[in-house]
Amino acid sequence: MPKLVNDEVVMSSFDTLYAVDCSTMTEKKKVGGAELTYLSWSDAWALIMKLFPDASYEFVLWDQPDGTKKFYNSDSTGAFVMTKVTIEGITRTMMLPVMDGANKAMKETLYSYTVKNGLYRYAKPNAQGVMVDKNGQPVEEYITKAVEPFTSFDVNKTLMRCLVKNLAMFGLGLYIYSGEDLPGTPDEEDLTKLLKKFNETRQALSDLEVDVHSDTFNDWLMRKANIHNTDPGVLLNFPAEMKRAIAEMERAIEKKKNSGQ
Repeated sequence: MPKLVNDEVVMSSFDTLYAVDCSTMTEKKKVGGAELTYLSWSDAWALIMKLFPDASYEFVLWDQPDGTKKFYNSDSTGAFVMTKVTIEGITRTMMLPVMDGANKAMKETLYSYTVKNGLYRYAKPNAQGVMVDKNGQPVEEYITKAVEPFTSFDVNKTLMRCLVKNLAMFGLGLYIYSGEDLPGTPDEEDLTKLLKKFNETRQALSDLEVDVHSDTFNDWLMRKANIHNTDPGVLLNFPAEMKRAIAEMERAIEKKKNSGQ
């Protein structure tokens, strides 16, 4: 969260990364009936290096029964990888399963699964009661699909996707996983302007002989603006509340001027 240090806004690494608009670094991919958004790993890491050049990452190696190490762990349910990212002394980990283009878990051996046939709902029964399409071809209600065994290419691709998701835990592109189009957190410049506006408005009230530091004023402002605190250092973490506080103080200034008091 942003902090107020000597009347200056200091953004945390999370705030800095969460405020980044990643729209120019994303790709969209249709999976089934959904459209998923992916953040380019190369652009993501380039941005991290520009902002936090001391950041580092690690692909976790897993001990295997034969004494070797691999970049994945595999069991009967599938395979997964793990990454570790360190930024400003904080390390976070992330895991991701190895999946195919349909987002189905891949295993070391071929396997199949059954799904509803999307064409079945358009089929109609013929004279024999068999469901057929418009060309008279039989249509099965369920079809079987196969998932190929994963390869080193699949593992490598998953590692890079896992790294991007790991970076999201530090804020970069996290809003994408929430289904949002753009980040909702103001950047440092926006917060600095907001803080300046708050202080100027409060000073304007003080110039009109309002004790802006009294409990009476603070209670009034919290009630009118529906905020939980009047300390600007706290309100920086809640920009919407700070904006409401400014609006209420501006109304109070206008009212006081019009009353001639």
